[in-house]
Amino acid sequence: MRKALLTFAMSAVIGAFMLPGCKSPEKKVEDARENLNEAKHDLRKAQEDSIRARQDSLADVERFRREEIVRVNSNDSAIAAIRAHTRAESKAIRDKNQKKIDELEARNNELKKQLNTYSYDDDRGKSNWRKFKHDFSRDMDSLGHDIKNLVSSKKK
Repeated sequence: MRKALLTFAMSAVIGAFMLPGCKSPEKKVEDARENLNEAKHDLRKAQEDSIRARQDSLADVERFRREEIVRVNSNDSAIAAIRAHTRAESKAIRDKNQKKIDELEARNNELKKQLNTYSYDDDRGKSNWRKFKHDFSRDMDSLGHDIKNLVSSKKK
């Protein structure tokens, strides 16, 4: 009797666990459609977020490019002014400074080229953009510092 009661109790427990898992085919189809609609909605939202993030990144690149073009053009003007001022100096000083001026101009032109040819690539992502932005800003700051040093050494 005990064995039969134990078997009956075990069957009841197993049945209780299995009963909620038994859904009608219509309910399963309905649940699957609901899950599919949720997945489609999530996919659309993810795509919209991705597009928005890409647009924000491209806007950041263009904003940075515009700001840095101003700095590059300012460097061009400063180098041209140094070159014009150097023409009025003696040949020895002109020869000494000409190499430095040419080097500054070449660095500025290289930075201008890098700025104009950089394109944001989704595959390389934001980390590559941050690195480019950091390196470019560092190089521009260094060039600006070197131009100021040349100007201040000429005033002495």
